[in-house]
Amino acid sequence: MIKKNTQKYIKQKKKDCLYGVNFLKVVHPGETLKDELNFWGMTQSDLAKKTGCKIQRINSVIKGVKPITINLAMKLEEAFYGHPSAQFWLNMQDIYDQGVEKQEK
Repeated sequence: MIKKNTQKYIKQKKKDCLYGVNFLKVVHPGETLKDELNFWGMTQSDLAKKTGCKIQRINSVIKGVKPITINLAMKLEEAFYGHPSAQFWLNMQDIYDQGVEKQEK
């Protein structure tokens, strides 16, 4: 169940050069999670049900308030049928954390 805006989504990702990564600013993985929800045509509520998480947790991640933990990354991998992988989500979180740390120094 992929929406018609898939081509627009893919073009934007190609324009950004790398899927989910923007080297000009520190990007919380919640922005990519939001993109994934749009890509799959899911709501935050749908994802909360699929992962067994509270909708507030999903919303906090999308807003960049809370991190993607190992547990959540594994649930996201399952919810999105293995792609992106849990490792992808953890790598994004690690890149974000490193970027924040560098900006604070």
